[in-house]
Amino acid sequence: LYYLLLQPWSVVFGSSILALRSFSVALAGLTIAAAYLFTSEAFRSRAAGLTAALFLAVSGFQIQYAWEARMYTLGTFLVLLSSWFLIKAVRSSVAKEDKASYWLWFGYALTASAMIYVHYYALFTLVAQAVFAVGYLLLRTRGRIGEIISQRLTWHGLGAAALIAVAYAPWLP
Repeated sequence: LYYLLLQPWSVVFGSSILALRSFSVALAGLTIAAAYLFTSEAFRSRAAGLTAALFLAVSGFQIQYAWEARMYTLGTFLVLLSSWFLIKAVRSSVAKEDKASYWLWFGYALTASAMIYVHYYALFTLVAQAVFAVGYLLLRTRGRIGEIISQRLTWHGLGAAALIAVAYAPWLP
């Protein structure tokens, strides 16, 4: 996916080394913003979000990979953005906000699907996100099967998982 997105970037900004690497730099900036969004939502604290964004902005690895024309910054951005969508979608499903919930689950499925197309290691992140959602559901229902089946979170999560599976299906043997 990274190189598919890099192609139109190079049409607009040129194909010099600086122009190609600036795509990763721009994505690194978006990654810092996504770190703020995700952390502030996860901890419900703007201070935590700002702290995470600051640490990511001065991270040696983030700076190093921002100057390479490689997929790492796009992958990090999509991991954080899909995680933000997931937390917002879970909370929206629990609060029974139907319209917002559908769009958030769709946003999660879209960003998680894109994340898988960036790097195969994103599958590990996808599994971790699924463990989070299932764990949250189990804690919320105390493991009662009847409640799990009746939860809107279950069905919305399964719908998002189905969309991700359909999006990834062309790569399966």
